[in-house]
Amino acid sequence: MAVVETLAYSLVREYLSRKGWKRSLSALDEESPRRGDGISSRQALAKAANIEGLVKRNKERDMPLRTMIEVMALYFIEDFSIHKQSSLALQSSQISSQTTDPSEPMTSSRVSHPPPKPLSAKDQIKSKPRQSEETEVLLYGKSREFQTEGSQSVEMERMRKKSTNIGVVTSTRGDVKVNRRHVGDEKRKDRLKGKPFLGRMSNEWGVDFTGSRTESGKVGSVGDGGRDEAVRHVGGEVTSGGRKDVRMKEQKVSRVGAGKDSLLFEDIEDEEFGGLSVTPKPTLSLTSSIHGQPLDMNTAIELKSVLFGSGTSSFNSEWQRQSFTFCDLPGLEYGLIQIKGGPCGVLASVQAFVVKQLLFGAEDKKWHGRLEPGDAERREALCLSVAEILWKCGAETKACVVRPSVKMQFAALPGRYKADRITEYLSVFKFTDRSTLEQFTRENINQFENSSGNGVILFLYSALLSRGLEQIRKDMDEASNRLMGMHGYCNQEMVNLLLTGVASSNAFNNYIELDAGGSTKLILKGIQSQSDVGFLSLFEHYNSCQVGSYLKSPVYPVWVVCSESHFSVLFSTERELLSDWKLGRRFDLFYYDGLAHQDEVIRLTINTTKKANSDDTDLIPPLEHCIRTRWPDASVNWNGSEPIL
Repeated sequence: MAVVETLAYSLVREYLSRKGWKRSLSALDEESPRRGDGISSRQALAKAANIEGLVKRNKERDMPLRTMIEVMALYFIEDFSIHKQSSLALQSSQISSQTTDPSEPMTSSRVSHPPPKPLSAKDQIKSKPRQSEETEVLLYGKSREFQTEGSQSVEMERMRKKSTNIGVVTSTRGDVKVNRRHVGDEKRKDRLKGKPFLGRMSNEWGVDFTGSRTESGKVGSVGDGGRDEAVRHVGGEVTSGGRKDVRMKEQKVSRVGAGKDSLLFEDIEDEEFGGLSVTPKPTLSLTSSIHGQPLDMNTAIELKSVLFGSGTSSFNSEWQRQSFTFCDLPGLEYGLIQIKGGPCGVLASVQAFVVKQLLFGAEDKKWHGRLEPGDAERREALCLSVAEILWKCGAETKACVVRPSVKMQFAALPGRYKADRITEYLSVFKFTDRSTLEQFTRENINQFENSSGNGVILFLYSALLSRGLEQIRKDMDEASNRLMGMHGYCNQEMVNLLLTGVASSNAFNNYIELDAGGSTKLILKGIQSQSDVGFLSLFEHYNSCQVGSYLKSPVYPVWVVCSESHFSVLFSTERELLSDWKLGRRFDLFYYDGLAHQDEVIRLTINTTKKANSDDTDLIPPLEHCIRTRWPDASVNWNGSEPIL
């Protein structure tokens, strides 16, 4: 129902906005503030409502309707009329077809058949239709027999080819059991229910849900109708970053017979690993040679105090479910996907550095300048971006990375610290060399990527500890300020920390001193030097804040954009855009929003020699206002993409 409510809410907003009813829209915002999961793009909204064809036909009308609700209403009116006429015609044809000549011989269509006989248990299994991925199909023993050795080998070959979906167990008796694995998210959640911090724990040997070490491959069995069922930990290997990441899972294996000639075919699907993926320490890796320190309770309380203002607060579900996962749509492979509103400030900041790495990284990179990276290429860009941000937070002299461990380091303390089953399990690894930090990040990047983990929280903790919690309080205008705002939104201090390495409270250049009366002066702290990645804000358009040249004109033409309490990314592929005035006359900017269900490349053409049309200011997209804080009065062409209102 939440999806329906979100869609209806977005349709109403689009209707009021397109009609120009500003007071009604303001009233809606006051009673129901704009949601993080709302759909702002008309194209994405049409796709979500499944009315893309209707919208396209509406544009071809002589007088097209302006809003999607009107398009839908017209469709229902016309469809009802057509349906009513079709029903009357069908009834008429049925009546005429039933009037037949009594002398006409009875056809097969009019012959009455005896009721079908009930199927036996064996026949029911044979006639059972193919089930969904969530359904377990069992074909055991005499329910299916192979007639000849030739047919048996053909059937076994067919089973081998399908081993990516099923597990096959056979014996010399010819008995076969096909067990379709449960791979749905809900089934995994049920298996993990009640298991603290499962899927985020790792050790050298395997996974143990009770906290004791368990060796991979150890088998325990139970009896089941003459068949042995064993529960074992099966290891799969994936090559990543020059080493092996061994993923462990708990898998049920059914045995038929106990003969020594029994054959066992097992499959390991990446999809099944979701909540059970761990990263054991490789024997010959940097990770195995560096020992982290357990996070203590006092540091955990201070971490949460800097973030939320209290050690008894914690991250909401939107944050706990968010990691750094890439989009796979054509042309958008570089983009990080945001599940729900809240962590957009962190995601957009990392996204900006990923784009910078892909476009303007080292010249010897084969993917330099491309916007369609492969899996390995974008993963490397993410590794380098994470390391760069953490190194920048540590004043380019040190950095910290937090990593989940098996052992709980401390327990909840009523009144001072509330457990969240994440922070209590962390270990802290410290670095004073950037190349070592980058290598460690490569070996452990899966902890940030794991879609069932909480990579964004781990990264944010790492950034805070790299800067130092006491130093962060000194960076802000007031030591009591928090990095996390209302509803789990990122404050300016958090975004500035990730972009510049300093958690300053403002976006203007340097400092501003205010006379507070007497000898007391209030110092407002801004950005102290040119940033590698820039920042633009809609609040500056409304004169609510000031963004200085250090952020407006960064080293690289990549900007984090703050618009309507949401952060996204704007960038150019021209490295010299900000230093060559000729390039700055007419150029393209690309826009990416990981939360907007974006399904196409959005390319904006900016023309600084042509003044923008300001006749209908009510329908100017907020993104254009943000762009004009950097290039005043410039015209913006969306090149066929639907403007984001």
